[in-house]
Amino acid sequence: MVTPPEPKAKRRPLPEAFTDAGRDLTRAAERLTRLTEDDRFAKNRETTHHQVPELLGALGSLKNLCPARAGDSIDDVSSADPIGALSRARGAHALLSHLTQ
Repeated sequence: MVTPPEPKAKRRPLPEAFTDAGRDLTRAAERLTRLTEDDRFAKNRETTHHQVPELLGALGSLKNLCPARAGDSIDDVSSADPIGALSRARGAHALLSHLTQ
């Protein structure tokens, strides 16, 4: 007897998941910005410095978002300014300014 293949698990609608992920990213950027504006940040800058490569890596991963949203090839990202576009996002500009000092 042949067993039928198991049905695929129902996935959440992509637009809903994308909206929630964007909202989470914005909240995280705003939270990190608030932390860099904390009066204790200057004193603790060196102890938080090890996080910078991870944060910049996350921004690097997001570079694919700009061309994907525009329908362009990810290979075209070098002609765009994805980090500049991301830095103009709410909360991200102040964060990048503090992290790159």
